[in-house]
Amino acid sequence: MIPEGQLRIRLDWDGSVIHAVTIESRRLADIARLTRGKAPDQTALLIPLLFSLCGKAQGSAARLALDAAQGKTAIATAEECQVLAEAFQESAWRLLIDLPQRFGFPANLPALAELRRQCAALQPAAALADGLEASLEQHLLGVPCCEWREFATREEWLSRADTPLAAVFRRLREDEGAWGSSEIRGLPEFDASRIVEAALPALLDDPDFAQRPQWQGQPAETGPLARRGGASNRVVDRLGARLDELVWLADALRRSDTLSSGWLKQAQVGENAGLAWLQTARGLLIHYVRLENGTVVDYRIVAPTEWNFHPQGAYVRGLTGQPAGSVEQARARAELLLLALDPCVDAVVSV
Repeated sequence: MIPEGQLRIRLDWDGSVIHAVTIESRRLADIARLTRGKAPDQTALLIPLLFSLCGKAQGSAARLALDAAQGKTAIATAEECQVLAEAFQESAWRLLIDLPQRFGFPANLPALAELRRQCAALQPAAALADGLEASLEQHLLGVPCCEWREFATREEWLSRADTPLAAVFRRLREDEGAWGSSEIRGLPEFDASRIVEAALPALLDDPDFAQRPQWQGQPAETGPLARRGGASNRVVDRLGARLDELVWLADALRRSDTLSSGWLKQAQVGENAGLAWLQTARGLLIHYVRLENGTVVDYRIVAPTEWNFHPQGAYVRGLTGQPAGSVEQARARAELLLLALDPCVDAVVSV
């Protein structure tokens, strides 16, 4: 596996406030170079090997874009279920392991291992949904999903639940997570006409778009909060949206035989050119490919991390101007917002 890169984050802190945030992104895998001259089948096998996170989503995006370039536009239900199940695992990881540990609770490794076992087992999507929902109720929600769906506010859940995650959210709703907001808007849902007419020209014409994507000339946020349509974008709102989405993902898996989730989309965008855009646990993933004489001549990927960690994006804006009384607090705030926005590469914070 080729290292995917790293985010190097520098905080400029004056002893009381984080005045500026600088992000250096080191992307090590040159997708265009690695795929150039390869046949579609070779490329479809190569792409998922380059990514340690969201490998199934990356593989699906590659196959869908390559198929579309060859005039084939059909999305298999089984492939959609794999992407949804992977997103469930990735988000559950943050809420079972990383977030509790940050607040002094032990990581629930057995629960995560059980989720991974369930997702790896060959079973019908409805049976998988039942198992994931049972784990969700036991280890995260602390209440049945049917009751969760009836709650009008998160406060109703917090008054009932007795899980480590609920204890974390009680702290997050106070000072710990009641910050991080900015004017950055969430990405809208893209249908074929919208992404082809607005996003694709920017991707093809702007050589920096894949590293610094924008929507309508501005940075945008992608991920669970953007998908859930949250009115507020504090740290606690982003993490709450991730929890909400776990319930939604279980429901989507249960309905997958009769109704598409809309998470996987593709389009032929010219002669021998294909586009795929998928939702993942971390947000919108875009793959574009163009073929000539049966081999790849152009391949581009826009990952969720590039949206959220744009130099003027949600991470930078959410952290700039935040108070911090010590180096440790400044770093802790930066790392909590990292967890909420969840980059798909390693990140190192310096103050």
